[in-house]
Amino acid sequence: MGSPLKWKMEDMIERLVKIQKENEEDKKETVSSEESITITKNATVKKPKTCKICKCKFQPYNSLQIVCSSKCALSHIDSNKRKEHNKKIKAFKENDKKYLLKKAEEIVNKYVRLRDKDKPCISCGYIGDKRQFHAGHYKPKGRNSALRFNEQNIHKQCSICNNHLSGNLVRYREGLIKKIGLLAVSNLECNNETKKWSVEELKAIIKEYKLKIKELDWHNG
Repeated sequence: MGSPLKWKMEDMIERLVKIQKENEEDKKETVSSEESITITKNATVKKPKTCKICKCKFQPYNSLQIVCSSKCALSHIDSNKRKEHNKKIKAFKENDKKYLLKKAEEIVNKYVRLRDKDKPCISCGYIGDKRQFHAGHYKPKGRNSALRFNEQNIHKQCSICNNHLSGNLVRYREGLIKKIGLLAVSNLECNNETKKWSVEELKAIIKEYKLKIKELDWHNG
């Protein structure tokens, strides 16, 4: 049998060990609780976003919010409506023959002006910067629709000859013979065909001459 003093010492040691274990468990619970709070905070706080309209930074209420205010929300709705409207216009233009005919003519005429930019007016030989220069047709495009986009039928011409002298065709013919030869001019003059251009043909012309313009721009530096 041990002495009463020894029992008291053992009892005291057991109590100290027990208290130490309890303190360690309390610490673990506290750390776990703090981690849980941190995780919860991180889960609820959203990352700042950039407003689609005004480009300012803002704190979103949820992940789907893309604008910072009601004012920007209304602007975003208007923007979407405009985009939808523009899409409809684009879809219409892509299949509207009248629009494509005008667009094709603009592109081809631009190409001709670039092709002949260092050449004189086909009719009067004018060189200078006091007049505008057009892409003038030798045989009018209205009555000769098959030649509307024929490069041999379209040449650089000053605004005086094209607009005020009705094409100045006598001098145009002289200049054209010098440029492409009598045989080619005769072939143009004998061609009286009319043509109804299809949507697909006009799209192809637009695409072709856009590429030709790029090539000329590249060569001209």
